[in-house]
Amino acid sequence: MPTALVLGGGGVLGAARVGFIRRLRELAIPVDLVVGTSVGALNAAHVAFHEPADHDCLTEIWRGLAGEQLVHRNVPRIAMHLLRPRMSLYLDTFVRTLLAEHLAADDFAAARIPLSVTATDLLSGERRVLHDGSLTDALLASTAIPGVFPPVRISDGLLVDGAVSDPTDIAAAVALGATVVIAIDLSGELRAREPRNVVEVLLRSLEVLAESRTTCTREHALHGASVVHIRPGLSSATGSDFASVDALLERSAVMASEVFADCWVDGVLRAGSYPWSA
Repeated sequence: MPTALVLGGGGVLGAARVGFIRRLRELAIPVDLVVGTSVGALNAAHVAFHEPADHDCLTEIWRGLAGEQLVHRNVPRIAMHLLRPRMSLYLDTFVRTLLAEHLAADDFAAARIPLSVTATDLLSGERRVLHDGSLTDALLASTAIPGVFPPVRISDGLLVDGAVSDPTDIAAAVALGATVVIAIDLSGELRAREPRNVVEVLLRSLEVLAESRTTCTREHALHGASVVHIRPGLSSATGSDFASVDALLERSAVMASEVFADCWVDGVLRAGSYPWSA
């Protein structure tokens, strides 16, 4: 049965998926297609283009990001950007540099496993599932946090972060023919946290939207596929803090071991919801 790996958004929490990707390799669980959204699209691209034996280097890529800063929080600079006639506070330099250093190829067709990337079209308001053409453009679109990073023009659309339309796109995997879906949904557990500036207001708003969409997906289970929905209760407060990368990597190994002990039994994936707590 075609098995899809679905990786959703979550910012820096994407580091916590590394342990699950490694555990899939260790258990030799087959993956026939990969669907990624937002930061999950970056991890998904790695899985799609690399042999399982090479997945250890994903750990090193994430470790190399520890201490990095996705965006600056300087209020005067933010105010200056707001006065400029453009569609984002920042350029997408950070993600472009990351892709230039680590992307194996810029063409979906070169993937070892079929890959799809979810974005959101600002013009039509619809979800867009990308699976051909420039992979760089698709990944920049899927990770383009609205208002923070610039939208990306692809064909006749103006695309931003896929998490706006579906933070963990199980529906895309089912539409592509998957009958078994492993959805690793690490969107942060919402906790009371007051934003301090316009950037944090934008990021917090996206977190709230992602949480509501995730709840909707959970409550309206998709038919036609056996879904293993893995959702540890990580705090969204770490979603933009690269200082937490090392801790998330270590924690992910424990999470993956315990979760797959429950959902992978006698060589068979057991459908259901798998929350995790320390």
